Amino acid sequence: MRFTLIAIIFLISGSDIIHSQSIKNTTTTSVKENSAIKGCQYSQAIFGVYFGSKKVGTLIAEKITNHQITTYAIHSEVKVNLIIELKIEESIKDVFTKDLLISSVLTREVNDVQKAKNTVVIQGDTYFFNSDNKPTGGTSERITTTICSMYFNEPVNETVVYSESYQQFITMVS
Repeated sequence: MRFTLIAIIFLISGSDIIHSQSIKNTTTTSVKENSAIKGCQYSQAIFGVYFGSKKVGTLIAEKITNHQITTYAIHSEVKVNLIIELKIEESIKDVFTKDLLISSVLTREVNDVQKAKNTVVIQGDTYFFNSDNKPTGGTSERITTTICSMYFNEPVNETVVYSESYQQFITMVS
């Protein structure tokens, strides 16, 4: 598990390893006729994930806004051969209302075996964290920025961002 996590961080953290393939911003009128999202604002960014000069995967980030509710979603799939072949898939779905996180789900699979499932839900003024269906803590600190939301929104005047993977706040430095 530790080896896999290091591989994920290595593959997606270096600025010279991830290169943008294309960015597409559209409204739902140009999205396939899907009545579930009709009338919403829809944006999508697609990135290629590279190990050196070889493409090893893709990352798709989406933002859907429907009135006061905004959903951010990321799905990445990476296949790499580091002594053994690894297929790593990760999905994140964050739901915000009025710029406040109300729920988050992260799932990670390695070679089609679930390795992580992290959830966050807000009840009243408190967030409750679960990892692999076990409570891992909580906080009353407001979550207004997540790693997933940063694909679409620059965190202006923010000093911390919530990491769905680590289930904790990360301090940002300029």
